[in-house]
Amino acid sequence: MKTEKTFSKPEKVKPRYLKSYHFSIILILLNVGLAFTSSAEGTRQVSPSESKIAALHFSVSSNLGSGFNASQEDRIYFHISNHQTENFYFGARVMTAGSGSNLSDVYYCIKDSLGNLVSPRTKFISNISSYDQAVAGPNINASNPSGYAPIVFDPTINGNFYIEFYRSSTAGVTNNLTSNFIAPWFDFTVGEASGVFKPGRVYCENWSFITAKSTANFSGTYEDKLDLEMFTYTDDEVVIKVIFKDIQPLGFFAAFNSYGVDPNETDWLIGRKSKYSGTVAPQLINSYKTFLVEPDALVYPSSSLASPPSVATNIIGCPGNYLIPFNSDVVGDVKFVLDINGISGFQENTKDLVLEAINVEIGLNYLPWDGLDGLGIPVSQNTEVKTIISILRGRVNLPLFDAEINPNGISFEMVRPASVPNLKMYWDDSELTIVTGKGSNINNTTGPGINNSEIGQLSPGHAWNGPYGNSLINPPALANGGGSATPTLGDDDFGNVRTINTWFWGLEEKSGNLSFRIPYCNEVSGSLINDLDGSVNGNPISIANNIFILLVDSVNIVSQVVRTDSNGFFTFTGVDSGNYSLILSDTPTEINTQAPPPYSLPLDWVLIGEGVINGNDGSPNGQILFSLSDSDLGGLAFGLQKKPDSNSETFVLKNTNGSNRIKLKSLIGFDLEDGELGAGSTIKIITLPTNGKLYYDGIELSASDLITGYNPDLLRIDPDFDHAGSLSFTYSFIDSHDLESSIPATIIIQMDCQSVICVPIDISKN
Repeated sequence: MKTEKTFSKPEKVKPRYLKSYHFSIILILLNVGLAFTSSAEGTRQVSPSESKIAALHFSVSSNLGSGFNASQEDRIYFHISNHQTENFYFGARVMTAGSGSNLSDVYYCIKDSLGNLVSPRTKFISNISSYDQAVAGPNINASNPSGYAPIVFDPTINGNFYIEFYRSSTAGVTNNLTSNFIAPWFDFTVGEASGVFKPGRVYCENWSFITAKSTANFSGTYEDKLDLEMFTYTDDEVVIKVIFKDIQPLGFFAAFNSYGVDPNETDWLIGRKSKYSGTVAPQLINSYKTFLVEPDALVYPSSSLASPPSVATNIIGCPGNYLIPFNSDVVGDVKFVLDINGISGFQENTKDLVLEAINVEIGLNYLPWDGLDGLGIPVSQNTEVKTIISILRGRVNLPLFDAEINPNGISFEMVRPASVPNLKMYWDDSELTIVTGKGSNINNTTGPGINNSEIGQLSPGHAWNGPYGNSLINPPALANGGGSATPTLGDDDFGNVRTINTWFWGLEEKSGNLSFRIPYCNEVSGSLINDLDGSVNGNPISIANNIFILLVDSVNIVSQVVRTDSNGFFTFTGVDSGNYSLILSDTPTEINTQAPPPYSLPLDWVLIGEGVINGNDGSPNGQILFSLSDSDLGGLAFGLQKKPDSNSETFVLKNTNGSNRIKLKSLIGFDLEDGELGAGSTIKIITLPTNGKLYYDGIELSASDLITGYNPDLLRIDPDFDHAGSLSFTYSFIDSHDLESSIPATIIIQMDCQSVICVPIDISKN
């Protein structure tokens, strides 16, 4: 960031500066042609009359103008699309204001977009000798006899370049001469050797101008008036024309931006407000490209038109914390006009309300609202609210610094992508205060203006002179005892040492009449219970991995998702009236998406009932259907049982020569509902040993056999071998509700050899 722009202010004759611009518009679907009328770019646009000259202003001490090593925002750029046919033609008269003679110590150079020198530092000799020559533009190869003889830069590559002007006594090597100078006549033109101009190729982020009266050797005062037009090209490709009529700023810099009066303020709703600045101009960096003619559409194309935004679904939330869901096809700002007072249209200082969202993204967005109307009163639940939604693009601020008097206001027009002749403008001067004790002409005694950030005003508008108080000012603004009525005083000029901001949008694409309903704020709650018999009655339980409960609306869209807490409870808040269902799931689901099929649970859990406590709905499918009106609903429950756990074990037994059936140790497990499992339980044999037989009560068992009333003394194993070795089988417990273990247990039997009867293994045969 460059150093601050400052100036001393001992009297009314002083530099003034102007900064950023904002616009708003209602879209007219009208194509704009791409053809341009050949014209010079410079004095012709900013000084349409020789009696109202806006001179380029170069000031080292204030960091103004496209000078030596200028900051990006001060550079005068030009664009070359075809370097084989296009050149840069330029000229000016350079002088000290009031001197009457041209300067001989001014140098220029040209750099590419990376700052590399592509044209040497060269002494600049004034080559425009009259206002008419400047207006006529360059005389390229005798194609424009009334024009001036231009200096020509022939580029070798395409792209952006910028030019610097500065004073030097070291042959242009340094900028050691720091006195201010001006160029009352100037021209910058991209064109071809045939004399064809390429308008709309020259831009600057901060054009620096100063009034220069031709009858006073181009010395200006604050009483001198300017008429000029400028064009800005926003980052979202909207072209806006700005018109000043009889503005009296003496010196000003023109910069259009998106943020307002302070680039460091991240909340634009604050940064757009006018403020007292004193003698320090705001640092308006990162501004838009600003042209003196309409930008070349082949280089700077227009944005595409978009569909208006729409309300996505009904609003959600509770009083004090609502969210209004809406869809947008483009990135931009959004404005909701809420018609609450029963009278069609928006009426200020009534229940009607304007809500704004800044920099919304493409797709689904949510606009926060506290639920209060324009008078600060809560809007009742179940109220139908009418609304019109606008998507706004090409946001532009115009902060004018120390422009004491602007009696005719400002006009804004959209040029592309559609033509709108009078854009609506907005401003907020309500927080300006009376400032005294700062010194002569550094005070401001006019007080605040109005906050016109909701209704706005069609341009031309936002005029000021002396104090204007609480009334909307339509041009021309009256002095009201100050301003132009007291020309020797600055303290009673409304714009004195203030940064007065005006904002607007280039594109405003409106919806039709829409509406939404203020929802009820019901609570829906329930739990997971350990249901012993399917009656939806039991104690709350927690599942180790937790369970998600989905709240699904009548069209099968997930509106909320909650996770059960450590005790198995769940609660939904802010639930509107309507028909809903709860779905049980072991995985979360994105809201505003189609609900998944019910239901999914961890492997070892089973749903056996659901509904209201003590009231099974008769069809346990992981979904509870219910309706809400204007009251809470509690006691909803999903009845679950856990499948039994069967314990895997390794038994070490003595092999009794293969002809005897060996008794096994007791099989054990656990069931959440039945408790310890073992003797007396039901067992299912899953797989058999491959090298032995399994018997119960003397009967050989087969896979899938059930053992009811299990007696550990009756379960025996008979290995097929008479030496040391191992064999195994698997089984599951079945609990009293006929639930089988999810994962069968494995029993491994290690057979030891008894020396008396065991047959040794003949290892010589192995």
